[in-house]
Amino acid sequence: MVAAALLSIGASTAPTAKAANLTWDFDATAAGNNTATGAGLGGAGTWAAGDLKWFDGTNDIAWSDANKDTAIFTGAGGAVALSNNFTVGGLVFAGVTSGSYSLDGSTLTLAAPSGVATPTISVNTGSVATITSLLAGSDGFLKLGDGSLVLTNTANSFTGDIAIR
Repeated sequence: MVAAALLSIGASTAPTAKAANLTWDFDATAAGNNTATGAGLGGAGTWAAGDLKWFDGTNDIAWSDANKDTAIFTGAGGAVALSNNFTVGGLVFAGVTSGSYSLDGSTLTLAAPSGVATPTISVNTGSVATITSLLAGSDGFLKLGDGSLVLTNTANSFTGDIAIR
């Protein structure tokens, strides 16, 4: 009876996925992608649910809100239109080789991944990131990097502290 109770305790604990760093790949082609240089990555396009436009280092996969992954925008800049609402654990704008990035449309919810207190938005030196999408969430965010972050949506609904480092 005790063994059965212990087994049921262990069986009721499902493993949880860890957040990952996924890189925007507008052309949905993993061949030639290089996260170190930004080659084959980035560019303007539409971020839609189910699209295989997120490079995990090996393959292009679909975005999953459940993991609270960090969305990395590198390579050629461009306007990225969100056709659905998405949840991210963080945003990184780094290694932008030309232009700048903008995230436009729908709602982008910032949610801290497991083990992290606050989502991060990082914009590296020389980069500009403009977010016109509605930002939501209750964890605030930490802005890192010497690049410019421009939030233009007057209806942003996120709460919590904003820290700048």
